[in-house]
Amino acid sequence: MNKNITALKSTENTTYMQYTVHIDDQIINNIKECTKKFKILPMEDKIPLSPLLQPEYAGEVQDFISTYEQFMINFGKVILDSQGIKIQFESESLSSIQRGIQEHCYLNERTNDIDVTKEWYLCKFSNQILEEDKNQLYNALKQLMNDSKNKKQAFWTDPN
Repeated sequence: MNKNITALKSTENTTYMQYTVHIDDQIINNIKECTKKFKILPMEDKIPLSPLLQPEYAGEVQDFISTYEQFMINFGKVILDSQGIKIQFESESLSSIQRGIQEHCYLNERTNDIDVTKEWYLCKFSNQILEEDKNQLYNALKQLMNDSKNKKQAFWTDPN
């Protein structure tokens, strides 16, 4: 089952962007599992999606999509190295999201660029964590998030 949230970007009474964010329940569950076993490291520069996403439209899953950190989790590629598990955002995917935002902005001089980090550690390992646990978490996330069929289209416009 997917969570679908439709949000409007507006100024005063003029709406000039509408999009839907799709979040797979399995992705949300994996994020929750990560937080139980490992401390998720905050990004130094979180980029809020507000005013792209307003809380009254987001409801219960606001926490999962309110920052660029969550886009990294949902759309990034999982990589394991000696320090921990990191999320790497493929430049093509990042460009696609940036284009999606720019193309649907109101047609004036205003742009809404997102200039963000392209990789970030979801978690770093301490010495107490067993190799088996590291690999289990990595393989579970890799299977889900590195599979192209699980990639979601972040933005779309309603033709009506």
